[in-house]
Amino acid sequence: RRRMRYILIFALFICNTLFAQKQAHKAAYLKYDSIASIYHNKDNDQSVFYSKKALEQAILLQDSATLKSAYFNVASSLLNQGSFQESLQYWDQVLIYSKTAYDSARAVNEKGAVSIEAGNPDQALSYFLFALELINNENSGMKARIYNEIGLLYRTIGEYEKALEYFKLMSDLKVKLKDKRVYRSHMNIGLILLDLNEYDSAIKYFNLSYEGMD
Repeated sequence: RRRMRYILIFALFICNTLFAQKQAHKAAYLKYDSIASIYHNKDNDQSVFYSKKALEQAILLQDSATLKSAYFNVASSLLNQGSFQESLQYWDQVLIYSKTAYDSARAVNEKGAVSIEAGNPDQALSYFLFALELINNENSGMKARIYNEIGLLYRTIGEYEKALEYFKLMSDLKVKLKDKRVYRSHMNIGLILLDLNEYDSAIKYFNLSYEGMD
């Protein structure tokens, strides 16, 4: 009985120690994550530094949701810093911990955004199209965002007909979702129609856009 008592006491001690360590890691994660958010878009180097410190604690916590969030923040900070290749590596980690089609599509879409910033439109397009494939069965704001990214990319490289196609897909989806910001989609369509010298149609969409701003 005495031996069993010692075993139980020791087991309780180990559990309390592990719980205390977990709480300490969680507190440290929240501290570093908060500091990183303060520096976000203000001091990119500090944002990256503290995001990575938060990630170290998240790895010790071994909680998948926390890890996904931590990798996301590091990837975003690296993008703002201009460290594009390293940012892509962290987006890959976000993808690993993404459990839904929405989250996976979001991570791949961000890889497309990084590729745009890095001056690689072909790679960006492949990411955007893959993101669209991942979320194809869902009607959501993320799907509309991906349509927009593809439309903007096609416009940038001068493929106006394809840009128009994706902007219209975005507009139709936003109408279905009852998104009040659909006027932005109409504005994009109007601009593409101007590029195509279809002035009457462009005016129509500009009017729709102005009406939607009310």
